[in-house]
Amino acid sequence: MIDNPEKTARLLAALKAAVPFEVELTERLAKHLCAQNVAGADKMHHTVSDLSYAGDEGGIVCHLVSPEEGGSVLVVSLTQVHAPRSIPLASEVVAYQKHRVKKLKKQRQIN
Repeated sequence: MIDNPEKTARLLAALKAAVPFEVELTERLAKHLCAQNVAGADKMHHTVSDLSYAGDEGGIVCHLVSPEEGGSVLVVSLTQVHAPRSIPLASEVVAYQKHRVKKLKKQRQIN
């Protein structure tokens, strides 16, 4: 199991209560989306309109709305965005990201 179910549920609920908030795509994700010609990929800053949990495989995912693209939604992992330090949950988001990335790396080494 990658995520701690109780901690993840608490963080997800708290983040949902904080919606909408801004995030910045990681450089790696932005490059990947541009290469795939995804609408809105040229923008680094996006507004989170909702969040959900994609199970242990996907973790917490952000629903990013692009008003310029006719309301299309891009769903990306919370580990692939930077949350500004100005949001009250910034430290919890960073802790979740670090924990999840560490667990994923460890899992890849085992497989």
